[in-house]
Amino acid sequence: MSELLEGQLSLLDMGPATAPVEATFPAWYTPSKSRKTANMRVLQGRHPMGMRLADSENCGSCKHMLETGTRAGNTYKKCALVPMTHGAATDIRSKWLACEKWESQ
Repeated sequence: MSELLEGQLSLLDMGPATAPVEATFPAWYTPSKSRKTANMRVLQGRHPMGMRLADSENCGSCKHMLETGTRAGNTYKKCALVPMTHGAATDIRSKWLACEKWESQ
C-alpha cells in the first residue's frame, strides 16, 4: 500500500516547506482581518473599494464621502459610490488614496 508508482514523490521527497511571503502594504493603507477583499485589492494596486487609484488626492477631500449617523458615539465614513451595507467592510478612511471617480467637494 505504501509503494509509490514511478514518477510519484513521497512527502519526504518534497523538501523543506517554504515560509509564506509577507505582504507589503502601502503607507496610506492599514490592513485589517475583517477587510480581506480590500486587502487583496490594495495588494493588486487598486483602491480598497475596487476602482482604480487616482493620482494624488485622498478620500477625505472627495464629495462622495459621507459620514453616517453615530452609534455608540462613533461616526462612520462611507463612499456614496458603493452599496451601503451598514458594516465595517464598506467603511472608508479619509487618508486613503482616492479612486478614479474622485471629485472635489
